[in-house]
Amino acid sequence: MTAWPRPPRRVRAATALATWGFFGALCTAALVVALLGGVCALGDDGFRSPRDDWRLDAAAPRGAALGTITAVDQDRSKGRPARYARYAFSFADAAGQQHAGVAWMVQHGKRPGDHHGVEYLPDDPEVNRLVDGKTAYAALWLPWFSGYVLLPTLAALGLWLARSYRTWVVVRHGHAADATLLDLRRPAGNGRYRRRHCRVRYRFRGNDGQDHDAVQYARLGSPLARGLQDATVGEVLRDAFAVYAEHAPQRCRLVALAETGEAEA
Repeated sequence: MTAWPRPPRRVRAATALATWGFFGALCTAALVVALLGGVCALGDDGFRSPRDDWRLDAAAPRGAALGTITAVDQDRSKGRPARYARYAFSFADAAGQQHAGVAWMVQHGKRPGDHHGVEYLPDDPEVNRLVDGKTAYAALWLPWFSGYVLLPTLAALGLWLARSYRTWVVVRHGHAADATLLDLRRPAGNGRYRRRHCRVRYRFRGNDGQDHDAVQYARLGSPLARGLQDATVGEVLRDAFAVYAEHAPQRCRLVALAETGEAEA
């Protein structure tokens, strides 16, 4: 048996992150797009925080007044009026003091000069909004954005990172064994849509005395793919080895010697 690097081994981040690499790239791209979309939506409302809405939602009781709409900003979406409009309004609190405010609300045909109910904090009337409206546009989309977009994307990204960490642990601390190449399928075709990975099937003997077969995809140009260029089916690999968890041989990884950083030592 070849004297492969002994644990703990040095492991490159790219080696661990290659686990479910395409899935991880999709999750990362989805998170970036979601965050950019959220930032753009916040920018449409001047990055106003929904904190005032949270304070009003938690307040009991809230002050009530009859407000007068002073302006309506009706944004249009794809040539059609948007569902929500931005209303500017004024009202007098219980002490007779005049206040102004802005709120987002579903369009109901309200125009400047029309009246609508207003709710405000009794101890801070500057925190106010129209009844059935929101002070910040983020308060309208943030709940579903968090529940249906951001949290699922973060969960998927966390799953990928967890699997990558498990690979890192296995490569760093797992048992090393000679790997016999059973099959190597290189991508066929040329051009823009050519596959970027080769499929490797290999066999190794675990510490349980049994042979185990496994399949792995190696990205073209990676240390593992370069190490397999001159490999022959049916022979033991010289520049790569199998590493597996002590009590779970099915958790295994084919690793090029260069990926552990030992080749430069």
